[in-house]
Order: sequence, then structure tokens, then C-alpha cells
Amino acid sequence: MNEITIKRTSGGYELLEGFLKETAHKLADLTESNSTWLCPVRTGTLRYSIGQEMPDENTILVGTKGSEYAIFVEMGTRFQSPQPFMRNGLQSALNKLS
Repeated sequence: MNEITIKRTSGGYELLEGFLKETAHKLADLTESNSTWLCPVRTGTLRYSIGQEMPDENTILVGTKGSEYAIFVEMGTRFQSPQPFMRNGLQSALNKLS
């Protein structure tokens, strides 16, 4: 595993911040891509609802938009077993980045 050392230097915090933002963007892109690939498809509506947005410069949201039943597919119900496409997409992205 890689180690990151933080030292107080002029521009050092900016360098670390840039690295973290770049890594967060890579993680979001990989999560979106993996989740789209892993998503169960019947009509394609759920798959096409997966995306990401940035409400501000320090936040990246990855998930489904406009698909009210996505949570039931992801988590399951008492009648349907879970099909965790978002969680597995995130885990796969984390594995690729580590």
C-alpha cells in the first residue's frame, strides 16, 4: 500500500488537494462505469439513470436519478433478493485504484 506523507511547505497542501481531487474523480468515473455494467437490465431505464453530478467543487455524487425503484433492486425486498450493482461497482472501483 502506498504511503502519503503531509509536510507543511508552500504549495504542499495544494499538491495534496489536487491529488485527492484527481483520485476522487477517477473513483467516481470508475464507480459510474462499473455500476452501469453490473446493473441488471430489463428495460434499460435503471441502467440509463446511473450518473454523477457535482453540486459543488468538493462533492461528487454517483447514483441513480429518476429511478424510484433503484433502491429496491440494490437492497432487495422481502420478495426479491438484492442485486447490489452500485455497491459492487464502488467496491470494484476501489479495488482498481488500490
